[in-house]
Amino acid sequence: MGAKVALYNFSISKLFPKLTGYEEQVAIWDEQKEYFKREIKEHQETLDENHSRDFIDVYLKEISKGSEKDDYNVEDLGSIMMDLFLAGTETSSTTLKWIVLYLTLHQDVQNRCREEIFSVIS
Repeated sequence: MGAKVALYNFSISKLFPKLTGYEEQVAIWDEQKEYFKREIKEHQETLDENHSRDFIDVYLKEISKGSEKDDYNVEDLGSIMMDLFLAGTETSSTTLKWIVLYLTLHQDVQNRCREEIFSVIS
């Protein structure tokens, strides 16, 4: 049942892309993909085999080693970057929602947080 509903919603989104926000969502995904492609290209151009700056450098080094199976490739690197970005965004969003709920339920904690913020920024 759930899969049918998901497919049905996806079909409606594609039928009415502006109305459902699908068109905007695709544009955002495309923009993110382009950003990741630019980052990968910049890392490829400035790659130092003796010094890894981050995950992208490590992955590019694995690609350059080459293997018979082609386990590592630039397309997969882009997908992994997107996954990490989305996972981090979702985690942060969920954490903030829980913080707001907790502070709403515990006014004393909310007041202490407010006092601390005001003492730091004042």
